[in-house]
Formats: sequence, C-alpha cells, structure tokens
Amino acid sequence: MNANSSTIVFPSGKNIVVDYFKGVSSVYFLSHFHMDHVVGLKDVQHECKIYCSGITRHLIQADRAFANAHHLLVELPVNSAQPVPELPGLQVTLVPAGHCLGSVMFLFEDSADGYVALHTGDFRIPTSLEALREVGAFHRQGRVIPINNAVVDTTFFTDHCRELPTRQESMQAICDLVSDCLDRHQNLSVKRANSGVILVAKARFSYEYVYQSLAETFGTKVHISELGLRYYGQLASSLDFYSTTAADCFVHLDGCGCNMNEMLRICLSTMYFDKTAGFTQTVVWPSERTARVLFSFHPSMSEVSDLLTYLRPRSARALVTPAGDVDGDGFGDAESRVQTRLDALVARLSSNTLVSSPAASATSAFQLQDHGLPASALKRCRSPLLSCAHSDGNGDCPDGADNENDDCSDDSLCSMPVRCAKSKSARLS
Repeated sequence: MNANSSTIVFPSGKNIVVDYFKGVSSVYFLSHFHMDHVVGLKDVQHECKIYCSGITRHLIQADRAFANAHHLLVELPVNSAQPVPELPGLQVTLVPAGHCLGSVMFLFEDSADGYVALHTGDFRIPTSLEALREVGAFHRQGRVIPINNAVVDTTFFTDHCRELPTRQESMQAICDLVSDCLDRHQNLSVKRANSGVILVAKARFSYEYVYQSLAETFGTKVHISELGLRYYGQLASSLDFYSTTAADCFVHLDGCGCNMNEMLRICLSTMYFDKTAGFTQTVVWPSERTARVLFSFHPSMSEVSDLLTYLRPRSARALVTPAGDVDGDGFGDAESRVQTRLDALVARLSSNTLVSSPAASATSAFQLQDHGLPASALKRCRSPLLSCAHSDGNGDCPDGADNENDDCSDDSLCSMPVRCAKSKSARLS
C-alpha cells in the first residue's frame, strides 16, 4: 500500500486517506487489519479519527502493539450511510468486502458536488449479476449509483489470473481432504490429540471462513493458540468454533504445538500456485504429507472486470501492482500496465450504449475474451499416497514457497461459512 493509491482527492478539495498512516491527516479510513494496510499506524502521535468496522476496531484493540491508536478508532456500522463530521458534506458507507475478518469497502459521497468514489480495499465478494444486485449500498431506487472514480483491488488483475476458483470451490476441496483423512482414522476419541489435519495459513485474520466452515461441516472445534483466543475472544460469535485444547479438535492451526508428524498438512495459498503449479489445479501435493489448496482472498481479473462492468465508474485506479506482473523494467512500468488495462476496460464500458440500464448492462456491456479455464473446470489432483496413520516427517511446506505478506472470513463482513458436502465421513462425536 502506498500514499498514491490510498488517497482520493475530491473536486471540492476534500482529501480521503485509506489504509496509509504516514502522512498527517485529521481523518483516516482503515479497510481491514492486515499489516500492509496499517503502515504508519503504530507511529501516529497526533489526534485524529480512524474510521473502520466494528470487528476491525476490536481486533486492533486486542493488539498491544497498536496501543497508541486504540483511542483513535471510530467504529462505523456496515451498509449504512454515515456523515464524516471532520469533512462537512461527506458521507461514507461501509460495504462488506469479503477479504478477511472485518474487511470493508468505502463508498464516499460528497454533497458539495455529488461526486461519488468507491475504494474497494482488498476484496473477494461474489461478482455475479445476482450477487451484485443484492449489495444495497451500490443502488438507489433500484438503479446502480453513478460512480465517478473507483480505486480497485488489482492484486490479480493480469492475464494469467483471469480465472480463480471461487472460495466455495476451494472450500469444497479442503472439505474433501479432511473427509478423506477422517475416513482413514479409527478410534478418534483415543487418538484425536495426535491425529487430524494441520491448517497452514500465512495471514492473520483471513481464514475464519475456512475454520468456521470446517467446524460446522464436521462438528469439531478448531484448535487455536492462546494468542488467537485473545483476538477471537473479542468476538463472542466466534467462540463456539474454537478451542485451545487439542483433544477437543480434529482440525489444528499451525503453531499450536501439535505433533505434525502424525498429521496431514493443508497449506492454503495463492502465490505458490502462481510461482509453481499455475492455476489449472485447485490441489497439488508437494509431498506425501502436504497438500496445497488454491484459496484466494483477492479477485481474479474476471471478477474485477465483472464488478466494474456492473458499476460502470467513469474512471478507475489500480490499488496495487498485480502479483507476478513486475518485469525487468521495474515497478513503474508494471504500474503503468495495470492502469492501462483498467483505462481500456472503463473506456469500453463508457462507449457501450446498447443497454441503458447499468444494472442490466452487467451481462452484456463488456466480455473478456479468451478467459482460459473456467473455475468449474479446475481439477483437484488427488494423492494416491494419502494416509493419516503415519508420516515420514517430510510434510513441511517448502521453504520460501509462500511469501504472501499477510494477503491472504468473517461475520456479516464476509461470506458466511459453507457446510460442505461429505461423501462418506460422519460428523465427529
């Protein structure tokens, strides 16, 4: 995150700063609590207001490293337009972003001139026509709000990331792995503390959707550390899914002190697939005891295009340089390339006059060509060696395989957990 992509300047002269705290401002907006979005927050010394969702405020207030900022946080409700007293005439609506626990988009509206700006932050909401029609904040009287400028998540806005599996598809792959492991275990009541699966996730506060889905699907709690309990203890609705006692759980988070030699490791990642396996498989097996699942908390190129096609902003700005899109000419050229793609998309949308209704145009105004493999065609590679009874100890994820920088669900601020289909396994007693 940098100052350029995090600042919105309105024609009226108002300045909005999102997810960047190195400059001095009287008001900031924080989309979610990942380390790359709180740059400078620990060093804020002046009095100001930091607007965020209630969940984000709770998580930060549970982190003593940000104690200096605790009193500056102001909780705003989601899906409700709220005035910003420090900037008269400006109102903001927080829209659930589906990226991680507490993540939101910001929809700003300036009454001085009617200027509307959307800052998506990092997001992964469903972008089908039906799903976007259900986002009330994007509509007035049944029509899409005219948006002047959209700052959008472009983490995967590049040709080789045209399609990614949906979170539901990835979640089903995870459930299949856990179900297979359950099928190979007997006498779970005796062996549970040293059996099961280890979930390896690089980011803090990103995979709650996975944890809760597994807990509901298999009737087990998820084993977390005491530190994790301190964070989740701020959210009463989460406590039913977690335990710090290994014997209560079949699913364990990495770092909880379990004997990993007895367990299957499921590593959730996206960058690993980008660097090695590509996006043609949802599951790969680096070793007999380690499965990697393609699970993205950022939108694919097609999903970004779908969102912009539906909203049809007059202009769009890239939030970040896409992963894997940096060449030998350096960051500047890569930044220019992604902005050129966005400009071309917006130009095609603005030139389309076949459909007058923005909402109706979402299915016909713009179509990406050559999408490659659709998500539904992505195949899972099943390991013939899967056995949870014994391990040779070589199941660790390859060193340096993941470098996801906290990138990669949450209550009302994310898609709800999915109860996955299980072919044979019963719920844990």
